[in-house]
Amino acid sequence: MIAAGGLVTAYSYETGSLGTVPFSAQFRSLDGKLARPQTYVQDTQANASVEVIGPVTDGPENTRRVPLRVRYAGDARQLGNSLTATQLPAGSMILYTDPHDGPVYGPQAFVPGGLLMPGEERDVALFISRPTDPADESTPITVELATHYWMETVPDVDPSDNTVTFSLALPTS
Repeated sequence: MIAAGGLVTAYSYETGSLGTVPFSAQFRSLDGKLARPQTYVQDTQANASVEVIGPVTDGPENTRRVPLRVRYAGDARQLGNSLTATQLPAGSMILYTDPHDGPVYGPQAFVPGGLLMPGEERDVALFISRPTDPADESTPITVELATHYWMETVPDVDPSDNTVTFSLALPTS
């Protein structure tokens, strides 16, 4: 790969900028060869997916625990990934995540741990309050994964793997 058009600026706290120097770099391939380098181009579309990785179980304080796995396969620019639940039954909302990492906004929670590296998988559990009517526990809930950069949502290469559907009903044994 070739990275062209880079700039390095040296800066001193006392005197300010010491100057800017342009640079380019050539990276060796995995086998160590330098032949036929290609210019690196960052992905413009996200490549993320989400899946349910286990049964819904009882959580603390009248909640249900939903285990999910989030995967990020590309290197498109991102500032975070969020999980948004739709079709929540009355009285249900996402209360928090495990691991816990910041606030939850009703039907939306950010994937804990910050940015995902290309190829990284992260397990997260959503804790959703049980519905006010126990009969609504079998209502299908859809959770959608979205990748965000600044004030926009980054389009995904294959949005079909960005949603999972489950119910809050416990599995029968």
